[in-house]
Amino acid sequence: MRGMNFDSRQFKRIGFIALWAISLLLASQWGHAQNRPSPFDKPGIIFGNDLGFQVDQNMGDRITGTLVVKVNGEWVRTAPPSPLRSLPVK
Repeated sequence: MRGMNFDSRQFKRIGFIALWAISLLLASQWGHAQNRPSPFDKPGIIFGNDLGFQVDQNMGDRITGTLVVKVNGEWVRTAPPSPLRSLPVK
């Protein structure tokens, strides 16, 4: 087999290409395995200009929390009116 003679430079080149391909595969797998946290994992405030929602906890597909209002630059929790009453049906 006349054309199958490899010298040391060709072995180095093939080895370099193989290591490069393996490093690309490992880097892509590592990057794919990274998990960005959901913005609702930590309690915080989802807000607009003056009205917001303070997240208390994330219960899977539901987020529980409290409405907040900005007063003098600070977020203040709202409270339901007391006593609660149902609206009459006409």
